[in-house]
Amino acid sequence: MIGKNYSFRPSEYTKEGDGERDEEEVKNIGRGSQGMFLHQTVLGDDSDSLLKRTVQELSAYKYALDESAVVFITDGTGKITHVNKNFCIISQYSRDELIGSDQGIVNYSWHAPAFVRNLWLTIAGGNIWKGEIRNRAKDGSFYWIDTTIIPFLDESGKPYQYVATASDITAKRVTDERIRSLNERFTLITKTINDALFEWNFFTGEMWWSESHYTMFGFDPSQPIPTQEKWLEKIHPDDRETFTKSIEDIRDTGESYWQNEIRYLRQDGTYGTLLSRAFIIFDEEHRAQKMLGSYIDITDRKNEELEKTILSNISLIFNKGGDLTAMLNEVLTLLITFADFQLAEAWLIGSDQKVISLKAQCRPSSEISLPGRDEQKMHFEKGEGLPGLTWERQNFQHWSCLDEHPDFIRKPLAVHGGLKSAYGVPLFHNHQIIGVLVLGLSTEQKPENIFSSVLKSLGSHIGAEVKRKQLEEELNQIFNSAPDIICIVGFDRYLKKINPAMCRLMEYSDQELLSKPIDALIHPDDLAESVIRMQGFQDGMQTMYFENRYLTKSGKIKWFAWTATRSSEEGFMFCVAKDISEKKHLEHLLEKTNKLALIGGWEVDVANRTVYWSKITRSIHEAEDGFNPDFDSATSFFKAGIDRDTLLQRFIDCMGSGISMDEELRLITFKGKEKWVRVIGEAEMVNGACQRIYGSFQDIDQQKRNSIELEESEQRYSNLFHLSPQPMWVFDKETLCFLDVNDSAIRHYGFSREEFLSMTIRDIRLEADIPVLKEAINMARNGGYTSYHHTFRHRTKRGEIIIVDIQSTPILYKDKPAKVVLATDVTERFQYIAEIENQNKKLREISWLQSHVVRAPVARLMAFVDLMKNFENSESEREEMLKGILNSARELDNIIKEISEKAKV
Repeated sequence: MIGKNYSFRPSEYTKEGDGERDEEEVKNIGRGSQGMFLHQTVLGDDSDSLLKRTVQELSAYKYALDESAVVFITDGTGKITHVNKNFCIISQYSRDELIGSDQGIVNYSWHAPAFVRNLWLTIAGGNIWKGEIRNRAKDGSFYWIDTTIIPFLDESGKPYQYVATASDITAKRVTDERIRSLNERFTLITKTINDALFEWNFFTGEMWWSESHYTMFGFDPSQPIPTQEKWLEKIHPDDRETFTKSIEDIRDTGESYWQNEIRYLRQDGTYGTLLSRAFIIFDEEHRAQKMLGSYIDITDRKNEELEKTILSNISLIFNKGGDLTAMLNEVLTLLITFADFQLAEAWLIGSDQKVISLKAQCRPSSEISLPGRDEQKMHFEKGEGLPGLTWERQNFQHWSCLDEHPDFIRKPLAVHGGLKSAYGVPLFHNHQIIGVLVLGLSTEQKPENIFSSVLKSLGSHIGAEVKRKQLEEELNQIFNSAPDIICIVGFDRYLKKINPAMCRLMEYSDQELLSKPIDALIHPDDLAESVIRMQGFQDGMQTMYFENRYLTKSGKIKWFAWTATRSSEEGFMFCVAKDISEKKHLEHLLEKTNKLALIGGWEVDVANRTVYWSKITRSIHEAEDGFNPDFDSATSFFKAGIDRDTLLQRFIDCMGSGISMDEELRLITFKGKEKWVRVIGEAEMVNGACQRIYGSFQDIDQQKRNSIELEESEQRYSNLFHLSPQPMWVFDKETLCFLDVNDSAIRHYGFSREEFLSMTIRDIRLEADIPVLKEAINMARNGGYTSYHHTFRHRTKRGEIIIVDIQSTPILYKDKPAKVVLATDVTERFQYIAEIENQNKKLREISWLQSHVVRAPVARLMAFVDLMKNFENSESEREEMLKGILNSARELDNIIKEISEKAKV
């Protein structure tokens, strides 16, 4: 009776529409033990029977409804007039608490006002309302009921009561809410992760994609899922067949897990790499029913793996050792194997920073022809061509349409090599560009992103390796040409690496030295101390300076001054040694001389005015052994004037105030010889009074005269310095400031003396040469060398660049550590050498012409002469031969002219 076509009035119970009733009637004859109604069928249309049957039927409906549903009835104002047992159970209120109350007792206004308003408007208009309502039980818990509210109408068609039936759907709503929450969480997760999720039903062909699946493959999420054919178009052509076959094999293999890697076309037009993983669900007959899985973009990971592989292989190439050009060729070959490059070149910037030159060139195979080196451009200036422009801009360059590109100068290279586009990759070391990689392609397309991202990291890595190799070659040159010993010693006391200087000084071959422990080379008297020093390094000491003796192969004793530094590599020391054998020999001689020097004693008894001289003191005075002077005679030996006056004043100071004396004075011996002596005296004071003065008397005549001669020599040296025709200057070793310059330097460089003295030696150097200057200064400060000889570029005040040969020697200038420098301008010599090299090049060209080009016409002339001499010839043949001779002679004449032109200087 519940439905759109039914209404309820107390006066009638009719079914609208057909005006008829079923003839079958039901009569209630009792109630069974299980609460079920028993019925019998009767025929007839008696009104009492009809009423009784209707009542019985309604009672049965009510019983069934009360047992299976929640029922409550309200009057027209919403007051509760009836509730069944189920309503009391679900609301936890008793019937008495509910009857007479309005529905607010269970309704806590959870629903929006619009929802409640729509409900009342519907039932107040006499219409049935259906919906789900959330109410609150007596204990404060909530429950959901699926409710149908039927309005009962009076004769005027107005509702006078409302009957509501409902079913408890709390568990369903909790489950639905949990599912909704999980779905919402799943949706949010799929939006926040990069994985593309999918579900594929093999039986129905239905597909489900997460939102990221659409965006990953460049499809519109608002559109239906594309067909499999459309999706396969996104897969790299080389991977489609393998991918399709792996899917088809799933049904045959019966595997429950599937994994595959494919390349796919991304929205930016490049190919990336996907890792696909899925689980296969099978039905009862173990048929593959559906696939649940994901696609993960692993392009970055593949890039990182590829980058690590390439960079690792490049490092291995550079670590093998060998020539830099050979290493670069091997690196270029490696790059070609990782991408479809048709050409790979390495260009390095010259030390003068003027041009960038081709160092190595490689192509995939010998079948691809390239112009010969004589036909190619081997050098570019900054901003010229792809190498020069990459150098100038110092960033990644990509040029397409090379045969039409206005800045691509080497058009024949593009034609011969089939090149359509090219990359310029700058090589950096410490943020300074040192070269350029040029990589050529046979297509206009950029290479796949999986490799192009790797190219950007190559610049720093290869740049660092190239710079390291260049420095290594420079250091090897220094190592092999250094006059001092440079070596590496292990904690096992064996030499690991030595330079030629050590072989020369020790008179051993390198194999002999490397096979011996240093204990076999060190002087036996110095061995114990050497072992102690080595232990110090093993205990963590970093640097030490020491001197010791070595025995050469011929048995000579060599003194070496060592500076040893612990290596960052465990178990090794870097050592530099200078041969100081001559210095030690001189020191030994000086020590023996000092021991032989006569130093006598003397004493003056102030109270008694007596004087005591030792035997050596008398010898210095050239007095007889028995001579005993008094105070006056003792002082009278000192040269009259400043020397004697100074001595007397020092005696007065010493006796009066106890001030010690130490003076160098001249005396006249008994034999009338003038001699320099050193007088040292100390006063013995008692209660403030001088009791005696005693001291030493030393013959320093030779040293003093040497000192005076040295001062005179320094004066002469100063005169030579300032009068030298070659530029010379002295600079402070610490501040690098000019301390003195001669007139030749002022004339040659154009700076005044005041300007020079306000400058440092950096100010006359080119900026590009500053690192070399710093390196030389650091080596000098660290004891790497004393004297120095090198060629540098200098700048004059007029801005001219000159090439000078520098020789420097350390000196002490006004108590400051300094260096004196002799500068020889060799600019013209270098220009002359360049002219000679140019002339040699022309001579080589002339030699080639003489050996190759001249031979052809000469050979033809000899052939014609032979024909005319040994064979009978007709007149026409003789004329032809004469013409041939004339042509060959003219050709020879032209060649001679060409040789003459080339021979011009």
